[in-house]
Amino acid sequence: MSKKARHRKEKPKEGIPGIGITVAGGGGGGYASALRQIYHYFRIIGIRGLKPIPVTRFNLPSALDEAFHEGAGLASVIKKGEYLTGAQRSVAYLDIPILGFDSLQERFYLIEQIIKGSQKEKPEASMEKVVAMYRKAEELRAKRDNAGALTALDEAYKLGTTIWNPERPPKS
Repeated sequence: MSKKARHRKEKPKEGIPGIGITVAGGGGGGYASALRQIYHYFRIIGIRGLKPIPVTRFNLPSALDEAFHEGAGLASVIKKGEYLTGAQRSVAYLDIPILGFDSLQERFYLIEQIIKGSQKEKPEASMEKVVAMYRKAEELRAKRDNAGALTALDEAYKLGTTIWNPERPPKS
């Protein structure tokens, strides 16, 4: 996509729907900040952002399924001509929680993807320690100990990624 699109004589119809998809490399972080950039661009050129799809190595198969179903939903919205405009389009962005994630929420979501992905793709792997560290992080966040929560999430991440990459020991 190019910002030049908003300067053309034939602008896209305001409120036409779009889906942002990010594919995070390596450790899987950065998906939320990339989605924020995509949806910021959508707002600038008048696209109605539908549910974004963050993809990591931990959720690739389920993200592909989700993309298929969301794409069908997108086609349905276009076919029906359900284009939100003006304030309605702007307010629709408020209903997309991932766009407001801070770095801690982004990390929680990534660990959730590791847990869910392992249950689906690696059901034989034990995720007990990962889940326990995730729950500990939730408790610490509830106590407003964000540093402690992030430390627990980092430990959950290290444990979880060893399941995905058993040949690579966790970094210390």
